[in-house]
Amino acid sequence: MILVASGAYAATIAPSGSIPDNIQTEKNEKLINRLEEIKNMDKKNLTKDQKRILRHEVVSIKHQLHDGGGIYISVGAAIIIVILLIILL
Repeated sequence: MILVASGAYAATIAPSGSIPDNIQTEKNEKLINRLEEIKNMDKKNLTKDQKRILRHEVVSIKHQLHDGGGIYISVGAAIIIVILLIILL
């Protein structure tokens, strides 16, 4: 997966095979199960602080599920790499 953006954004190149698939899927299943538990909770009796903690936990889990790791390079570096490849090839 390669994403290239303009401006202040960076390009992303995902690593290949950094974590074995079976371990990653088990971890993802646990995180998804925790999200379902939070979703099915009765939140009426919780205090504001407890709700805030749950919201932070949900956001953290969603970041872990969507985070692919990867190598981040700037757009300028990507352009330089492309120019060098064109010159050398």
